[in-house]
Amino acid sequence: MKKTISIISILIFCLCFLGACDEGLRIVGMEINTYPNRIVYIAGQDKTLDLSGGTVRYKLKDKQVQGSTVDMSDKISISVTHNIDFNKPGVYQVVLTNGNFPCSFAIQVISKDYIEDLNN
Repeated sequence: MKKTISIISILIFCLCFLGACDEGLRIVGMEINTYPNRIVYIAGQDKTLDLSGGTVRYKLKDKQVQGSTVDMSDKISISVTHNIDFNKPGVYQVVLTNGNFPCSFAIQVISKDYIEDLNN
């Protein structure tokens, strides 16, 4: 009987110890790793947000371990929300979310007149 209790105690200790090792790999946030290739759009000409080239990195509880990097355009793991009006110049916020971990970046919609003024 004592042998059985000792074995069970050792097993419980091992499970607790090994379970704690995975705690450092828990995702605690998300951050922009690289911005998309395009963050400036032309009002009335561009119609959709282009996230190509953009990546996010997951932040892990153990800061010494590097989190995985994911494409911003990965619709399976990343949800994208914004209120961009591609017909109206301004600065707009793009919010990326994976579960409870949002991060964001700004894009700018500029008027076509501004570009023409730069060329003159």
